Amino acid sequence: MTIITAICLAYMLLVAGVVFVRFVMADSKLKFVKGFKKGWFALIYFAAIPLFAMAHHYNGVSVDGSLFSAIKSTMDLIVLEYDYETIALLANANLFYMITTYICFVLVAINAGLFVFSFAIQIFKNWRTVKRATKKGVESYVFVGGTEQNFAFAKSVTAKGGRAIVLADLSKCDKESLCEQNVPYSAFDGKDDLLKKLTKLYGQFEDKKVNVVINTGDDKQNLLLAGQVTGICTSCGAEFLAEEKTGANVYVYGEKANTVVYEHLVSDTCGCIRFVNPNKIVAMDFVDKYSLTKFMTDEQVDFDTSLVKDDVKINVAFVGFGKTSQSLFDLFATASQLMTKQNGKIVAKKVAYHIYDNNDPMQNANLQHNYFRFAKQNDWHTGKDYLPMPQISVDDNFYDFGANSNEFYKSLYQNLVADKVYNYVVIACGDDLVNTNLSYRLVQKCKEWGVFDNTKLFVRIKDEKLAEQFAQGKMQNVYAFGSDKLLTDVKCIVNADMEKMAKLNHLTYSAEFAGGLSQSVKAKARSEWYGMTQTQRESNVWSCLGIRTKMQLLGFDYVSANESGEDASQEFLTKYTANDQIIYRDESIDGRRLIKYCNANFVPDTVRGIFAQQEHQRWNASMIFAGVVPSDIEQIKTDKKGKRMDLRRHGNLTTFDGLVDFAKIVAGQPHYNVDEEGADVIRYDYRVMDNVVWLLEKAGYKIIKK
Repeated sequence: MTIITAICLAYMLLVAGVVFVRFVMADSKLKFVKGFKKGWFALIYFAAIPLFAMAHHYNGVSVDGSLFSAIKSTMDLIVLEYDYETIALLANANLFYMITTYICFVLVAINAGLFVFSFAIQIFKNWRTVKRATKKGVESYVFVGGTEQNFAFAKSVTAKGGRAIVLADLSKCDKESLCEQNVPYSAFDGKDDLLKKLTKLYGQFEDKKVNVVINTGDDKQNLLLAGQVTGICTSCGAEFLAEEKTGANVYVYGEKANTVVYEHLVSDTCGCIRFVNPNKIVAMDFVDKYSLTKFMTDEQVDFDTSLVKDDVKINVAFVGFGKTSQSLFDLFATASQLMTKQNGKIVAKKVAYHIYDNNDPMQNANLQHNYFRFAKQNDWHTGKDYLPMPQISVDDNFYDFGANSNEFYKSLYQNLVADKVYNYVVIACGDDLVNTNLSYRLVQKCKEWGVFDNTKLFVRIKDEKLAEQFAQGKMQNVYAFGSDKLLTDVKCIVNADMEKMAKLNHLTYSAEFAGGLSQSVKAKARSEWYGMTQTQRESNVWSCLGIRTKMQLLGFDYVSANESGEDASQEFLTKYTANDQIIYRDESIDGRRLIKYCNANFVPDTVRGIFAQQEHQRWNASMIFAGVVPSDIEQIKTDKKGKRMDLRRHGNLTTFDGLVDFAKIVAGQPHYNVDEEGADVIRYDYRVMDNVVWLLEKAGYKIIKK
């Protein structure tokens, strides 16, 4: 009996010791404690069986009967029903047995106590982190909806020391997972009023900045919740919400097909609520990383003038035209405007887009409502007088068959094979394996056709690990894009670098028109920014997204300020302002001198002038792809200078030369009370590149040689 007792004691101490060591080494001690009853510590109960069996046998029960009775006593012990009467006689007769049994009872009690305590700790820990996340004077993030993307967003914020909270109807497993990552959560099933929930947590937002991300995975639910929080805007006011250190900004997720509905919500709330299309995030990342000029050499570009050579044929082919490709087409065609010289005149360089999809793109509702409104219909201007019509530098070609069609390779060959060709091929027609498999086939075809060296292929691979593995293969001229990892970086939707630069650029524009910077000018610029439509704000952001393209056309690029490489800002400015110097004023904004613009100083045939024309082409494209059409001359004379974004028409949608005529028309109307200098809008096309060194520096970048 003493030997069995000693074995039981040694066994329990061994198990307890191992559990303690594993507890100390565990990454998540809360999760480890919760696993006591179904993990290592459950082994303690195996020591109780022989201890109870010895007691039953000592009390006169047979060997077989004592074993079964011991199992029953152990089962009772699991639910903390201590069978002391059974062990009493033997414990009184054997001190060593008594100590061993009491140790067993204590360990069982510790097991149960810690298990219960762990739940209490979780509740307390979550309460504490909720308080921390809603603390005054601290920027917070609220993720509404129990989606994996929201969980990833919140974890990424808290991992960097930020404050975030998840509002959702969460499962027990999700709660434990969030708690382990120090992410607070609060119950919200979507039936409650979101505004009431937010004000309960954050008050009236007067002493903190709160970024609310509505992402339930259901567009209808997203819209309903967004509608509930419009009260933030009406109670606080747009200017208050636009403050950088206080107020609330709401980002609501939605599909491109529902853009019109979301844009009305954005307009009604003066920009407090913003529409987030995840496919557009992927498109922005693509255009930033793989701008159309990234791989161009002196075979395609004259780096002294920034002009693309006229005899170069540029093709962009989309194999598959789903949600991602549609957003990429919009943004790529907008941000990738190029200029060339024909017959001694600077004109837009046409880029041919070839779109392959089993569904006829000509029946696409988004294209019909937006891009095709100008590009294909053209019945809105019949019988009216207009300024010179803008030239669309997009040669669009739509094919209602995909990669499995017999016609596909024949058509692709005809479009990609030519002298002095430069091709981009975007593959997004299926799942990761389908896209990857097609990329290998197209590599073989491009080599067979003799255009592989001048063709870059881009493959949509969502799975992060597969994308990393694909990249490690280092296939020449083939690149993966659109990993789901990109969509878990909250920076992509809140305070993104491009938007930050766009807002700064707008501020300098307002200051220069006002003759200096003051608090009233800051307030006006801020109010104007958030009073813009989504289309207008995005156009300003796309302007900054196009910086890299213009840089690369001069032989430069930009990288993070922390990366290696000599700063080439001055070298860039020398080349950019050659024969066309920037005229500065005495006033400054945060280290950047304001610029004096005069109509007489615009010199079109310089790099600076070419970039201004290119920027106007980009603006035209951004408007056209949003379904905006030109205002006629009579509307320019009488109706807000033709600027009616509520009707999706604009008086500046014309050629670069047409902008000069626009200023003359406006100046000729007494009710506008402005001269040609005041009516000029060409200076806006100079802004982003005139400010580029300062803007990049503010966003944490530096200019380098390409």
